[in-house]
Amino acid sequence: MKGKLFRRRAFWIPVAALCTSSLLYLWLPYRVGVVQVFFKLGGSRLQVPAEYSALNGGEFVADRSGYPADVQVLAFGAGSQARGVPLTRLAWHLIMNERQGGNSIAVTLCAVTDAAIVYRSQCRGHALTFEPARVARNNLVMRDRETRSDWQQFTGEAISGPLRGCQLERVPAARMSIEEFGRRFHEGEILKASQSEQDKSAPNDQCPVMSHFAQEPFLLETPGHEDPRLPRKQRVQGWWAPGGRPMACARGTVPSPSGASWGVRDESIDCYWFAWVEFHPDTLLTSSCDG
Repeated sequence: MKGKLFRRRAFWIPVAALCTSSLLYLWLPYRVGVVQVFFKLGGSRLQVPAEYSALNGGEFVADRSGYPADVQVLAFGAGSQARGVPLTRLAWHLIMNERQGGNSIAVTLCAVTDAAIVYRSQCRGHALTFEPARVARNNLVMRDRETRSDWQQFTGEAISGPLRGCQLERVPAARMSIEEFGRRFHEGEILKASQSEQDKSAPNDQCPVMSHFAQEPFLLETPGHEDPRLPRKQRVQGWWAPGGRPMACARGTVPSPSGASWGVRDESIDCYWFAWVEFHPDTLLTSSCDG
């Protein structure tokens, strides 16, 4: 009798645990908590390289018909050298190693801060190529293949390795819809469509946690600095005034890889407020983004 009772318990306990876990999985705070514990244990070092791989070069074409008309692109260059990389496509790789005008560049996108930035891939005489490495300070960390140094994507500074302290030079770039790109850069070219789902949606759109990231206040890691002047997930444009003082203004529209474009300064970053103040805590917040 006792043996039968033990066997029944041995069967129902894991079944009950499985059912409870399945029900909890439907609750967003539970899913977020699991991911946050994963990151605290260093899981981002395993997840980022496994999920993403850098795009090394690509074919640019004048034909934009392979993408939805409202998809956002990161545009850089001018005239016939203008190039646009659709953010839905970049979101599957996070980094694109490319050449423009004889220079090596890295077109980067952080899937957490949503900051899209282009850098010249040179520092201290090294020509560099990058790959996604991990997440730190709620921001992508890139690793160069030549020296294995780690670089903070938001700042372009090497934070560890032989090139620690080295600073990448930013390349002026702007986010805009693919239609606006066509109007502004008649001779410009777009990264050729892959004819796959990557042309239409980003990985975060399908993630049970990150698909809620823009609407919910949670972060993947505890921030090093917070500023109550704006909500964490307020979209802002950040830039630097003459003399280097960081500035920011609140945006009224929440863009996405397929959404409305913003007019931007050449030397600005469009991102979430939590990201901008994490790296620029002494920011002067202005009431208008005009100018």
